[in-house]
Amino acid sequence: MLSESLKKKLKHPISIAVCGITLSAICVIAIRILFFNNQTKTPTENLTDDGLGSKGTVAGPATIETYVKAPGSIDFHPKFALRIHPSFPGVVLRTFKNIGDRVSAGETLATIESNVGIQTLNVSSPIKGIVLARNCGEGQSVVPEEDIFSVGDTSILQTKIHIPAKDLKEIVPNQDVLLVNNNDIPVRAKIGFISPILDIETRSATALVDFTTDTLIPGMFVTAAIVVSTKSVSVSLPANFCDHGVKKRKLFKVADRVGAETEVLFGDRDYLHCEVLGGLQAGDEVFNTASEFFLAKQDQSHAKERSGDSHVD
Repeated sequence: MLSESLKKKLKHPISIAVCGITLSAICVIAIRILFFNNQTKTPTENLTDDGLGSKGTVAGPATIETYVKAPGSIDFHPKFALRIHPSFPGVVLRTFKNIGDRVSAGETLATIESNVGIQTLNVSSPIKGIVLARNCGEGQSVVPEEDIFSVGDTSILQTKIHIPAKDLKEIVPNQDVLLVNNNDIPVRAKIGFISPILDIETRSATALVDFTTDTLIPGMFVTAAIVVSTKSVSVSLPANFCDHGVKKRKLFKVADRVGAETEVLFGDRDYLHCEVLGGLQAGDEVFNTASEFFLAKQDQSHAKERSGDSHVD
């Protein structure tokens, strides 16, 4: 029940306005208090909810490798980089391909008219690949001794690795090797031929590695990380979580619908994984930072909204 004095005040328009402002201010303060209390408690939903999938990284078992490292260079495979020449002397009537053009096996590169008699020859590429060189033009005389085209297949390449003499005892053919160029994902291959003779100047033996890739190209220099031993670990993270030399750092772990920073202790690492010695268990979901978690959560929320919209008739 309202007092008589309050009833009288409420009858006045100015009093009504003041009371309205007061109530509004109280509501705003209450909302802010609730907001900051929630911020302090930091309840964060796990991204695996709602069946939309997690964008975090899950710690788990892995195999950590130890390497012997050696310099290497990428080149065309000798069986898939060919110099093409005409089978008889003549004059080039027409060329169909230029440097950098892709060709299929059997595709015509040029047409040549013979010097003796009326005979034409279609010069074709014996392999698929890219035209690396063109040494002829229309109206030009050519002979069988001259290379008029060069074609290379970049999908099958070869690496020459220079292995120091001190490391040769640990390396045999068919051994795993990772070809690393800057920050690209390493390309895994197998050691092929190993030369039994050392280079006099470098005191190293040449090993050949055949491989297929879309990330490495002829002319690149690489580090060949040859696998000499392995060990299994029960908890690990991808190598990007632990920079070289870092033994511990804070990560953002999500568990039981709550996210919080946790200090993680690292052990051995290789190009792909880093061993976790403390702070995480297998199955824990982590992010590099809290901001990454909230951005992923926001993306998931948007995906959920779009998924809901797509079911609206």
